[in-house]
Amino acid sequence: MDRHLDRFTEKTDPKNYSVEDQLKSAAVRKAKRKIQRYRIVQGVKSVAAILLLVSLLSVFIPGSPVNALCKRIFSFIPGIGVVENEENGIPVKVLAEPVTRRVGKEYVTIGTVVLQGNRITVYVKTNVGLSDITGKDLLKFHSGEINPKLSILYGETKIASVSSILTGADPADGTYSLTAYYDLPEEVSRQDRITFALDGFEQELTVALTEAFTGSELEDMGNFAVMGNIHVFAHMTREGRTVRLQLSTIAPKDIRNIRFAPYSDEKDVFSESVRIMDSEGHTYLPDQDSAQKNHAERNTFYFSIPEDKDHLTVFVPYVFYKRSLEKEFKMKMPKEGRTTDIREAFDLGDHTVTVKSAALVPKGSSVLPEDFNEYPCIRMDFDAKKILPESLEYVLRVDPTFDVRKGLLGKYTGVSQSAYEEKWDLEEQSGSVFVHLTGMEEYKDLSFRLNVDFVWISEVEIKPE
Repeated sequence: MDRHLDRFTEKTDPKNYSVEDQLKSAAVRKAKRKIQRYRIVQGVKSVAAILLLVSLLSVFIPGSPVNALCKRIFSFIPGIGVVENEENGIPVKVLAEPVTRRVGKEYVTIGTVVLQGNRITVYVKTNVGLSDITGKDLLKFHSGEINPKLSILYGETKIASVSSILTGADPADGTYSLTAYYDLPEEVSRQDRITFALDGFEQELTVALTEAFTGSELEDMGNFAVMGNIHVFAHMTREGRTVRLQLSTIAPKDIRNIRFAPYSDEKDVFSESVRIMDSEGHTYLPDQDSAQKNHAERNTFYFSIPEDKDHLTVFVPYVFYKRSLEKEFKMKMPKEGRTTDIREAFDLGDHTVTVKSAALVPKGSSVLPEDFNEYPCIRMDFDAKKILPESLEYVLRVDPTFDVRKGLLGKYTGVSQSAYEEKWDLEEQSGSVFVHLTGMEEYKDLSFRLNVDFVWISEVEIKPE
């Protein structure tokens, strides 16, 4: 479910706010040969050390991608972590602590606020308005048609968001997340206190903003580890036995949807987890019940650790992320019973990925996945070769997005589609995808772009400050 939700939200473009860039089927179900930790991780430990050293040294090499990061300004955003400022010289104001208001069983929590210039981004968790909604109205609620709107109040003025994203819905208490974006008038953007109002909730919420902690060097932001081109920071807070760990990242713009936990259908292959070790060598795994209770966001983990345990070290076994290819491929709809040879290769990350072929698979074919058996599908086959043999990056899956052309002179436009990404063999680096297009029998001319999911496999450790 998480992966399909990611697919929906990643296509939303809320004015390309920089903070959002930092966040936020059946691929990899059962590998032919399950990855063995000793075969992959131990086999590359020496290479990992070399690559880590090269990555760290490249900070000091003029013109290198890592060095370019160090010429910018970074901020620590409570609730998000370390981010790269969108515009140098413009202070970032943030909410220091979450603010919660309750009325009966309903509540609103403003967890994170980021103000830079006249742009403000607000992250909210609430259950207002969802308890009595079912059926088709639930779909309208999630699409934003009937959900409560979050506004900013300034005197007699009510400022609406320019866009918002609603995600998740916990059936236990109706909690969902709402992210809203605003362009503020200049006089409002200068304020240190901002008041919010949510439709259907009796209380207003006023939050106080302070300037974010900033630095021009990554080292200023605390201890970090390097996984490929991704800098990983760990921020930890404690309340009694409960330890909240937030992992944040600084990465090149082409890397997105970064996460540190495998999806449920990937856990048979990626069985390791982010974990914490204390000074005595005791290991602690994430507390899933606590994470669910606190509606933890991606890359936030909860642990139960005795209060007297200190000098904690965080271990991160792998990082998952996505890259997209800008190039657009054009092809004819394959004919049933024939395979169209494509053989288009492109470099992405540390790999050369090849689109090998496409074929039209009729409905009812034994080749089709069970869930797609009633629909004709385009099957596409891919493989990948490492550009750098020593790289610890692996391709997980390839996800094409199709456009179709209606009529001889028509433009290519989007169409409703569903995809089943077959597992990739992480050793042989090859796999397939089945795509069904609504009304696909009507189309002859197709174009597609590719999104590629990667994983970097190399355990690192971070000592949070």
